[in-house]
Amino acid sequence: MLLELTTFTLKPGALATFEELFTSGLPPRTQHRRLAGAWRTEIGPLNQVVVLWSHDDWRSFGDDQDSYLATAAPPGWEDVVLAEDSAVMKPAPFMRPLAGRAFGSGNVYEMRTYTYNAIGVARSVEQWSEKIEVREKYSPLVACMYSMSGRLHRFVSVWVYKDFAEKARVRAEVQKEPNWPPRTKQWMVVQENKYMIPLSFSPLL
Repeated sequence: MLLELTTFTLKPGALATFEELFTSGLPPRTQHRRLAGAWRTEIGPLNQVVVLWSHDDWRSFGDDQDSYLATAAPPGWEDVVLAEDSAVMKPAPFMRPLAGRAFGSGNVYEMRTYTYNAIGVARSVEQWSEKIEVREKYSPLVACMYSMSGRLHRFVSVWVYKDFAEKARVRAEVQKEPNWPPRTKQWMVVQENKYMIPLSFSPLL
C-alpha cells in the first residue's frame, strides 16, 4: 500500500467553495485510489486542507495520475486554491490499515511532521516500532508514514482525540511516560505541527 498526502492552501474564506468543488470532482478521482481522510486546519498553518489517499501499489498510483491529467479542474478551482503540495508516502510497518477504522465523530486530529537528516527516518521507524504500543495506550495512532517523493526525509504521524480537552490531558500524561518519546532528536532538522478538523466528506470523522 502507498499513501498520497496532499495539502491545499486556500484563499481566506474559500473553504465552503473548495468543499463543493472537491466533492463534485470526486467520482473520477476515486477510480484508482481510496479517499482515507480529509481535514481543514484549525491550529497551525491556516486556510489549508489536508487530504490523505490510499493506493494499492505503484501501478494504481500511476493509473491515478493518468486519470488526474485527463480530468480538467472544475471551473472556479483557480479562484480558491492558491497552492497544492503532494507527496507519495510509505506507511510505517506498524501502521494499522486505514480501511474500516472508526473513531466516532467530532474529533480533533493532530498531524506531526518531522524532517530528519538522511539517516533519521530509518532510525525513527526502528525506534517507533519498539515503543508505539506504549504511546497508543493514551490515544490512537491514525497514520504514520514517511515521504518517498516531494520533500524527502519527512516522517509524519496523525493522532486522534475526542476534543482539545482530551488532547491536553493526554499530553500531560504522556509527558510523564518514561518510555516515550523515542530518542530521535539527534537526527531532527525541522518539527511542524497542526491540529485539524474533519471535513464533511471525510471517511475519518
